Amino acid sequence: MEGHINIAIIAYDFVHYIRTKLRQHHIHDSWESIQKELNSWKRTMVMLSKNRKRRIELLVDAEPEDLSRHIRNHMGLEKSNHLVKRVVKLR
Repeated sequence: MEGHINIAIIAYDFVHYIRTKLRQHHIHDSWESIQKELNSWKRTMVMLSKNRKRRIELLVDAEPEDLSRHIRNHMGLEKSNHLVKRVVKLR
């Protein structure tokens, strides 16, 4: 029970921090609209089987909508402009 309360307090502080930082840049949207907008910011993973022992995983960030980009820029979050490639050994 105590762990749940601590997590709730941390989450509240985090949301408060985000909304305060956005307010400094004249973004006064509700938390619900901010969440909805940021949910449009997606990362896609493509997995290619090279053979039965290895798989290549490619991670690509989608370009966010206008408001998401605006929020991201004012929060100091950088868009990942690079392609992330991982080679995974399969069992």
